[in-house]
Amino acid sequence: MNVVVNLAPDSAGKKPDVGEVLKLQIFIDEKIGSPGDGWEIDAPQGTLWQPAGSVTASVMSVRSQPADGNATKLEFEAMVHQPGPLFVGPLLVRNQVTKAEVEVPQVNVGSIETFAGEKPKEEPPWLQPSVGFGGWDWTLLGLLLAVFFALALVGVRIFLRKLRSHLERNLTNTERALHALANLQKYARAKKPLQLEEWKKFSFELAGILRKYADINFHMDTRDMTDRELLVELRTHSTAAPQVNLLGNILGTITEVRYGRKELDASVVPGLLLDSRKFVETTSLETRKEEKR
Repeated sequence: MNVVVNLAPDSAGKKPDVGEVLKLQIFIDEKIGSPGDGWEIDAPQGTLWQPAGSVTASVMSVRSQPADGNATKLEFEAMVHQPGPLFVGPLLVRNQVTKAEVEVPQVNVGSIETFAGEKPKEEPPWLQPSVGFGGWDWTLLGLLLAVFFALALVGVRIFLRKLRSHLERNLTNTERALHALANLQKYARAKKPLQLEEWKKFSFELAGILRKYADINFHMDTRDMTDRELLVELRTHSTAAPQVNLLGNILGTITEVRYGRKELDASVVPGLLLDSRKFVETTSLETRKEEKR
């Protein structure tokens, strides 16, 4: 049995960054089960995300795809959690009907290498010491240049902040929530494991984004609600009800890690961000109105 892993057409032709969600396809040269069978990635019970090489795979996202001839094609989602060559695997995928299992070896499916620019062999002429005339005070000149660059940096930051504020004013509630979730990718890109204080800051920001989104999207006021009360209220909304369990898992994981009842590992942050994005996209009333139009 030959097994091949490739980027799906939606994700092919680009170099993914750390924190980006990819779609990957598994090709098997044997027909396993029926086209409508469900599939899953083998993982410990209760685990929704499974590290596999340089990505973290969504355990329940595996879907069977149409395949030609006597072959099987599967597609699943994964989030890149480290830079360098894009390795996927090893994984074990299982047909939920026939219980047949297929081992997916570790495969290099792409590269997201980043390189630092090389230093020029010769310094540019404008960096060479100038010929002194009139007796320049280089110490004073250096201080003036440092002050100038500091002021320029502050000016650029203020401009970018105002520009971002202006752009966000024109966003819909859904776009604003997705944009805020994208800004939290910095926690997923951290080279070192998150410390408890960093995790608390991340978890409060994530919970705040989801509550603010729910307030506007479902015309609610969750400021005085506990997580349990929020979930009960959302079950009364037909659009939100199918995704209440997903939101409950997000809020439950935040609470368990914050209070030390669950270990904070590398897959928690990207998994929470991907699930949060799915919750927003699948419950957005704005998106549904646009689709009806």
